Amino acid sequence: MRSRIEGPAIIGAGTVVEDSHIGPHTAIGRGCTVTGSRLEYSIALDGASVTGVQGLRSSVIGRSASVGTSEQSTDGYRLVVGDHTRVEVAA
Repeated sequence: MRSRIEGPAIIGAGTVVEDSHIGPHTAIGRGCTVTGSRLEYSIALDGASVTGVQGLRSSVIGRSASVGTSEQSTDGYRLVVGDHTRVEVAA
């Protein structure tokens, strides 16, 4: 909903993308949630959620991992996040 998907990109079944920009070269697994975020050149595995992160690039987000915002400020991120973890990044 209200999002831009730029290919090549893969979005898994049951995934909700809202108010976000996805791609290019991005794969999002099944049952994920992406809200108010921008992901490029990244992989989000099944069950991952990304909320309010505008500069996620060249990242791998593990199964059921949660990536959200914190109070610190920056213009981009590069993450490798393990399964079932939570990471907070600047909004």
